Amino acid sequence: MLILDNPVTWPKHIVEKLNSESVIQLCNSHEFIDDIADDPIILNIFEDVETYAGIHGLAGYHCTKQLLSSPFSSTGLRVLNFQNHHAWFRNLIRHYPDIDDEFYQYIDNKLTHWQNNHTGKRENMIWFCLTRALVLDSGTKSFFKYFGGEAIYFTFKNDERVAPILESIGEPVVIETKIDATDLTVFHEWAFGRTLVSHFAHSINSKFFIENLEGYISVNIEPNSIIATHPYNQFITSLTLEFKTGQNDV
Repeated sequence: MLILDNPVTWPKHIVEKLNSESVIQLCNSHEFIDDIADDPIILNIFEDVETYAGIHGLAGYHCTKQLLSSPFSSTGLRVLNFQNHHAWFRNLIRHYPDIDDEFYQYIDNKLTHWQNNHTGKRENMIWFCLTRALVLDSGTKSFFKYFGGEAIYFTFKNDERVAPILESIGEPVVIETKIDATDLTVFHEWAFGRTLVSHFAHSINSKFFIENLEGYISVNIEPNSIIATHPYNQFITSLTLEFKTGQNDV
């Protein structure tokens, strides 16, 4: 399995091409992947990365909160269906301490209103950080703070009654999964190769811009494709140390 920002997982034939004199010269003399992406040597590496990812799969990192009573290692990850997800949450919250009939009805009405007016842009998707550094990005913070994902917390993150409840439910985790590259939707040609090469280039030229990557799939992740469930704080501490000490340099 390929982890795009972890050279330990990069195959030998790709590492050898990256360490060629011509590639090192290109990386040291430029700052952006677009500056070198059309060079035949780089394109050849892009092709190798895409082929390897297609055969061996990619690591993806899903940011969320987990119920101890319902671990993702047992349930897997399911593509988002607003109706089903809201029904599941309603059943959960109905039995939550301090949720009386009036409060439950308030939550129910809010969810119904949101479901009737949402854009649907996130439905039938599961989103992943395809580079681990993105887990550290400020854009992931709400996933770790509020339970239920965007389909729940968008309605309530500014609600003084409900937001504290969403903060109290579940534990923040990073779900590391193996993903079939053909299932991924990403938004750039040669996206896997661009990301990998930019990480290599940055490792030898600190001015080179790292092109991180996210994407989504529209199929369920079964439990046997979940590699690990990382407690958020442990994941962040370990990753920060790795980047700081350069433990995964090529």
